[in-house]
Amino acid sequence: MKAPVALLLLLLLFLAVLLVAGSSMWCEVCSSLGTNCTGPIQKCSVGNNTCATILTEIAWGGNQTRGISKGCMPTAACGLGHFVTHFQGRVINNSVSCCTGATCKMALGNLSLENDTQNNFQCPACSSSSPDCLDRSIKCVRNENQCLEMKQEEISENPPINTTIWACVTEATCVDLQVSPTIFGGRGKYRTVTKCIPASSVGSMGPLSLLLPALTGLLLAKLLS
Repeated sequence: MKAPVALLLLLLLFLAVLLVAGSSMWCEVCSSLGTNCTGPIQKCSVGNNTCATILTEIAWGGNQTRGISKGCMPTAACGLGHFVTHFQGRVINNSVSCCTGATCKMALGNLSLENDTQNNFQCPACSSSSPDCLDRSIKCVRNENQCLEMKQEEISENPPINTTIWACVTEATCVDLQVSPTIFGGRGKYRTVTKCIPASSVGSMGPLSLLLPALTGLLLAKLLS
C-alpha cells in the first residue's frame, strides 16, 4: 500500500470516530476512499443534531488522494468549514459540510485553497517524530486567527495510541467548542480532547513550535517508514 493511501485510510478511521453516531436526527454513516460513500442510516446520539460530511485530500508532488467520511455531529462543528494540516511534506486538506434531510444528497464541492486569501497568522502542523518538525506550519486564511488542537487517545491500546491534528480556525469555532466540549467526542475506546490557542504571526512561531505533537501514533509512523 502506498504511503499516502495508508495515511489517508488512517485519517478516515480517525474522522469516522469524530463523526459520532448512535436524538431525533438520523444520518448516513460511512467512510471510504474517493469522493463518495454509502452506508447505513443510523440514529444520532443526544447532542448530535446535524449530519456532516468530511472530505479529505492529501497532496504530494503533483498527485492527490481523496477520502470521505459521513456521520452525526453537533451543529457547532459546522463552524470548522475548511481546515488544513501537513505531515512529512504532504498537505492535508479537510472540508466539513453540514446538512439535514434532503440537502444531504447534494454533492460536496471541490476541495481547494486556491481561492482562499492567506492572512498573517499561522499554526503548527507536523509530526514531532519528523526531523524537520520545527519549521512546519499551516498558513491561516480569511478570518482564522486561532489554532485548534484535536488530540485523540485510543485508550484500549497498551501503551495508548495518540493522534493529534492541528488546524487554523476562527474565534467563533473556539467559542462553540467551549459551549460543546464534546463536539469531537469519540465513542467506545477513544478519548478526545480539544483546545484553542491564539495563532502566531507569520515568521514568529517562537515557543509555540515546542508544542508540536504527533499527527498520528506509532502505527502511522510505521506505515510511512
